Amino acid sequence: MRALCTLLVMLGMGIAASHAQSRYGIDHNNAIYVMNDIADPPEMSGPFPVAGITSGQRIVQFDTSPTDGLLYALGYDAGRTQAQLYRLDIANDEYTGVAIGAPLRMYLGDGSGVAFDFNPSWTNVLMISGGNGHYNYLLDADNGNLLDMGSMGGSLNVANDIGYPDVLFYPNPVVTQARILLPTPARHTVYVDIVDLRGQIAYSYSYPPGSNQLELDMSTLVTGMYNVRMIEQGKGIHSIKVLKE
Repeated sequence: MRALCTLLVMLGMGIAASHAQSRYGIDHNNAIYVMNDIADPPEMSGPFPVAGITSGQRIVQFDTSPTDGLLYALGYDAGRTQAQLYRLDIANDEYTGVAIGAPLRMYLGDGSGVAFDFNPSWTNVLMISGGNGHYNYLLDADNGNLLDMGSMGGSLNVANDIGYPDVLFYPNPVVTQARILLPTPARHTVYVDIVDLRGQIAYSYSYPPGSNQLELDMSTLVTGMYNVRMIEQGKGIHSIKVLKE
């Protein structure tokens, strides 16, 4: 059984400590394996399919919360660069993913090598790292809100404006339409999220390589402050505070 657990790790499947004497593994088909009585010799059971995961998403990692003892997982669709936090409910060897919050734009590459761990210093806060030169994220496991993000190897601080020192956003304040001007045409797809003060994404846009004028329709947004967040592979993250009137 120890060999089977080792095989799970070699295949890139997540391993997380859980209640009492159990450890969990996940395969590439979103199925759970359970290793019980790890101190006794271990016994492996499964696979148990996980219901409730959005079509197109693969569970790339999971971990047990030290706060509530529950199992949390990150679903990721690499093609759409979209992630979703789930709580995994367990009943009689049936596993169901319960979505927490709204889907989030994350750049985690192909989803391999993702680190997903609860921060021991904060209550129910997850640290997520894409690895291989991708991005870091802090996520509130209670509501799924994105707390902060930053470039790989740098601090989690969107004010760094990595890679876009001369971006122009106008008008600000904005009433209906806004425009972002890039200093040079984008080499890769540019993703733009309009994020409210609760951390929820109000709108998401994508622009193809070669773009340098990005048009945004903000006419239907309620009055208030927003973060307009840009992400491009190799450029990092740029965040602009915008007032919608």
